[in-house]
Amino acid sequence: MIIYSFIPDIKVIKNAEKISELHEDINHHFGGTKESVFTGFVGEGIVNQILGLNLPVWKEADHGIDIKSGPRLIDVKTCLRSVPMQNYYGHNVCLAQSKDGANYYENNIYLFLSYNQNKNEIEICGWIYKEEFFNISEFHAEGTPEPSRKDGWCYKTDTRVVKNEKIWPFPSLNHFLFFIGGRSEI
Repeated sequence: MIIYSFIPDIKVIKNAEKISELHEDINHHFGGTKESVFTGFVGEGIVNQILGLNLPVWKEADHGIDIKSGPRLIDVKTCLRSVPMQNYYGHNVCLAQSKDGANYYENNIYLFLSYNQNKNEIEICGWIYKEEFFNISEFHAEGTPEPSRKDGWCYKTDTRVVKNEKIWPFPSLNHFLFFIGGRSEI
């Protein structure tokens, strides 16, 4: 398992806090919460900083495209955790944001990150083509318990999940930069 870790700086955190405060209910129809909006913008902010881009701003509708890189239309997905990423952990997409939901997003790639809130650390886990994601991910209906957890946690919306071990890792940070941003060095 190859994962790259980054500590979000205060600009990334403040930007995500501002967006989640101003748009507290922006993701309710997507099964999201204020916390999930914050988490998403921390992840997107880190990726933008690595690529030398401006911090993200709230867009009324980005159609699932957080980054455009040539033919790559990338949706950055960040999962909030309290522990470091493990290979058997899952990455999820709620169906309201997918081809199975009411709002079909236009991205063709998912970039999965994990945000360890206890360490204030973003982990770049890997990527997967959207079509491949839907072929290998597992469906979990709203209200069903996550089978791998012992705390009774249940899905808040219809969701598809893929294990970290099934996504494509980046062999190096230069591979990440080339793949995501079209650059060949840090």
